[in-house]
Amino acid sequence: RIQGNMLPTHQIAARLREGVTVKNRRYRLFIYPRCFLGLEACQFIEQEWGLDEDEAISLGQRLHDEGFFHHVSDISKPFLKGHYFYRFHRVLSDAQIADSLNETWIREQRLLLDVDERDTNWILSKEIDDTRIYTRKVQGMSEVAVKIATRTTAGVEELKDMLHTNYLQWCPEWRKMHKIGRIVREVSSDIELQYWKWNLGSTTSNRDFVISRRIITLRDGSVGIFQRSVVDGREPVYPDCIRSNVYYIARFFRPFTGRSGCQFYSLYLIDLKGWIPSTYKNNSQIDYFVDEVMNIKQCVENVD
Repeated sequence: RIQGNMLPTHQIAARLREGVTVKNRRYRLFIYPRCFLGLEACQFIEQEWGLDEDEAISLGQRLHDEGFFHHVSDISKPFLKGHYFYRFHRVLSDAQIADSLNETWIREQRLLLDVDERDTNWILSKEIDDTRIYTRKVQGMSEVAVKIATRTTAGVEELKDMLHTNYLQWCPEWRKMHKIGRIVREVSSDIELQYWKWNLGSTTSNRDFVISRRIITLRDGSVGIFQRSVVDGREPVYPDCIRSNVYYIARFFRPFTGRSGCQFYSLYLIDLKGWIPSTYKNNSQIDYFVDEVMNIKQCVENVD
């Protein structure tokens, strides 16, 4: 029997997965894949843990609220004992979130950043004053990776504040597409799970992302911020959005020796999903990324 918080919800959810039938189900003209019945789930909870109906519904709602499952067509619909269809979602543990940003992956991202600019796979496509924009093809993908190298008079701490410590506060100032941003889970002082929603304009759907992000500080005072998409049921796919994929977004700022300011690098590879012609998508994304970096520079250099 469950008493208080003795049994963690992820263990309850795992047991529930084993106790209900997950299959494709039909309602009227629609088939809903890989779902289970609220009736069966409630009955299983009652029998497995000796709860009455109200207690079982309350426990099911708790699992629902924590993202372990949602209604197949209306994520706001509560957990009910009846012929209602629900679908399980994966909810990442803190260890799994941290592992998505493990040392091997971080090392790969640092090599890809190529801060010494020796990697000939990066093709210089444009220069704007002291800013260089590079692109490279990625095997098996229509999207191109983008690297932007520039300089700023701001110091490491100012950049760290804007791009990490108070990131969600500052983001609307420099990210034009920003619509919503929130911390879903703070794993540690250097690792977070975040949710982002972008508005691409009136002619296409919003895009959203569930992102794990990590900040590192190197011995020479350089700071790196590394971000990638993950799948987590605490942020299911919303009806007004197309769930998109950040393969990586990285920021790296290295202080100059003997003078103020930093060398500032940004790295992007994003699949916005949905139907957008690849040429238009790549060109528009490159322009957007350049604007974003310029906006970050302007904001951080003009902080009072």
